[in-house]
Amino acid sequence: TVIKSFTLVFPLAVIFAVSGLLFENICFAIAVNVIAIALSFVFQYYFGKFAGKDLLDTLKARFPKVKMIDDFAGKNEFMVVYVIKASGIGPSDLLSIIFGAMNVNFRKFFWASNLAMLPFNIFFTLLAHNGDLTNPDNLLYLIPIAVFSVTMSLVVKKMTNKKETK
Repeated sequence: TVIKSFTLVFPLAVIFAVSGLLFENICFAIAVNVIAIALSFVFQYYFGKFAGKDLLDTLKARFPKVKMIDDFAGKNEFMVVYVIKASGIGPSDLLSIIFGAMNVNFRKFFWASNLAMLPFNIFFTLLAHNGDLTNPDNLLYLIPIAVFSVTMSLVVKKMTNKKETK
C-alpha cells in the first residue's frame, strides 16, 4: 500500500480484498490493512504539504470541487476530512494530497481518514476472506458496516459540535 500511495492506480477496495485473500487470520488481515493505509495516508499528506500552495492553486483552478473542499475545510477540518473520505467523492490518494496541500491539521486528517476508511477496510477484507457474491447471506456484512458508519458519523458530529460551542 505504501508503494500504491505513489501510483494513484489501485482502488483501496482491491488492496483490502487482496489482504483478505492472502491472510488466514481475518483480524491480522484487517490490522495489516489499517497499518498500510495509515502509512499511505501519511506519505500522501506530506507529499501534498511539501508540494504546497502551487499544487493547491493549480488543482483549485482546474477542479471546482477542490475549491469547494478548501472553502469548507477551515470550518471543521476533522468532519470535512471524515465526510469526504467516507463518501468516496474522489480518489482517496488525491484527497490526501489535497488535504496536505491545504495544510489541514495532521492529527485531525490522520484520525478522520483512518476512521472513514475503517468500515470499507472491514467490509472488503471480510467479503474477500469469507464470502462470495452468489450467496445472499454474505450481503449481511453490509448491515454492521452501515451501522458503524452512521454511528461514527453521529459521534464525530457530536464531538465537533461540543468543540465549536467551547
